[in-house]
Amino acid sequence: MTADEAPRPDTHDMVLVHQVFRRELGLLPGLIRAVSDGDTARSEQLGAHAAVMLEFLAVHHAGEDELLWPKLLERVPSAPVTVERMERAHGEVHDRLVRVEDILPVWRASAAATDGEELAEAIVALSARLNDHLIDEEYAVLPLVIGNISVDEWAELGAHGLAHVAPQDRLAVLGGILEETDDAERATFLGHIDPVATQLWNGGGAEAYATYVAVIRGTG
Repeated sequence: MTADEAPRPDTHDMVLVHQVFRRELGLLPGLIRAVSDGDTARSEQLGAHAAVMLEFLAVHHAGEDELLWPKLLERVPSAPVTVERMERAHGEVHDRLVRVEDILPVWRASAAATDGEELAEAIVALSARLNDHLIDEEYAVLPLVIGNISVDEWAELGAHGLAHVAPQDRLAVLGGILEETDDAERATFLGHIDPVATQLWNGGGAEAYATYVAVIRGTG
């Protein structure tokens, strides 16, 4: 088998992960602003969900920093300019993420409308910078992955994401990834991940996630 004939990673997996951040960070400001002043039961509910999404974002970026950028720098002559831009974006996203993490526990405990507005504004700022970065990454980095990163190496990056999320949070993350997939996308993604996670999803996880997300969005 020649290099051109070698199996290639399915980079659409990363687009599905990115969709989680676009959707959830896009929804959270409105959900937070809708919480009644002092409703700590609801602020704790939403705050816990926000914390999971922030954790997953940090893990996702750490995996790229550790497992993807060094390989591209080693193998792709044109990669340094792109990787430098990605690393700079990661730093800017991190600064905004830390700001959200600083405010989040205050609002979770108080459910004060003023704290909620401050938190919502911080998430909007995070989401805006992150969305620009995700678009850039999908157009500039994913094409470099094809032909330069092996299927096994790409799978290692994906496994890093779920493995470094707290066990009790994995259903929310997995459900978030699969929420907007069609049957083919869902089957392909599940075929790429740990069989234990697939068993979790198929063994009642899909139903549990539907209940969870209805509560978070106030539709259940």
